[in-house]
Amino acid sequence: LREGMRYWLRQNLTTQMYRWTTAVGHARQLSTYFGPWLTHTGRDLTAGPVIATETGQLRLAFLEFLSWLQDPSAPGRKGPIASNQVHTAQSRIQAFYRFMLDHADEAAAATGESRWTGLTEAHARLWSPEYTRSRRSRRRDARPEQWISAEDLATMVSVIDILASPTDQSITVTPPGRDPITASGLGDPSAARAWLLQAMTGRRVSEILMLDFDPLVTIPGVDADQAKDEDFIARLRYQQTKVDGVDPHILVDKAAVTLIRDQQAWVRERLGREVDPAYLFPELRRNFKGLRHRPYPSHKHALERLDEAVGLLDHDGAPLRFTQTHR
Repeated sequence: LREGMRYWLRQNLTTQMYRWTTAVGHARQLSTYFGPWLTHTGRDLTAGPVIATETGQLRLAFLEFLSWLQDPSAPGRKGPIASNQVHTAQSRIQAFYRFMLDHADEAAAATGESRWTGLTEAHARLWSPEYTRSRRSRRRDARPEQWISAEDLATMVSVIDILASPTDQSITVTPPGRDPITASGLGDPSAARAWLLQAMTGRRVSEILMLDFDPLVTIPGVDADQAKDEDFIARLRYQQTKVDGVDPHILVDKAAVTLIRDQQAWVRERLGREVDPAYLFPELRRNFKGLRHRPYPSHKHALERLDEAVGLLDHDGAPLRFTQTHR
């Protein structure tokens, strides 16, 4: 199975169906759940990677796997698994077996394991439909509106100073149409600027955190000093991480440019004038040369602290979280 999964990920990387971040995520998910289930349940694996040669036995085996995922006290696991993680584990193991069924002969030759040719159409449907309801469809049913409204976005922008303010200061902000909020500063202006720049541009968080230190490209013939606030005055070059063949530039206005200049000045002050940083949002620990960008977990942790400090609700009364930037 290990060699089969290596073949699966290698082929998808080679054909650019997966990027490295996707491949790593799939490998971790399968090694965290599928491997321990096989190890700790004592399942008879004489059939090899096909798990079971009879359709009924195969379905029973993967129902056992689903039960193991949902059991908080299952052996070989640390604690319960959230429903979205159960769904992800199901979808990834299904994607793996569907690919191996489609490429069984090549997989057998590449791995030296002839039993891959024993896969059947049953491996393309490890679970019947009632056990594979889409996580996305459930969320849509529960909450049809999946974007942040202009009103709610204005509320979020109004409290972002709490994240940027020094930790020894107490700050009071008043969101539009809401009661004032008083909280201690969280001392992370870099995270605040990254979030604001994401809100201004609509780019993915990874594309913002991986921005070059100087990501702005001038527009010929545009005088930034004479431009109005709403005019586009530069092009922002971002790191395209998902879609190939796309021009990784977008137009930005004076507010975005000012934000980037402020961040550049802050980074130079933090890292020292002698450092030539590679990224606009660098990692601040053990990164003396500024060659690493800020990792997403660090950025997310800062936003989680802000969520905890302000406890915002959207216009429907649901939590309005800074960490849910895909909205």
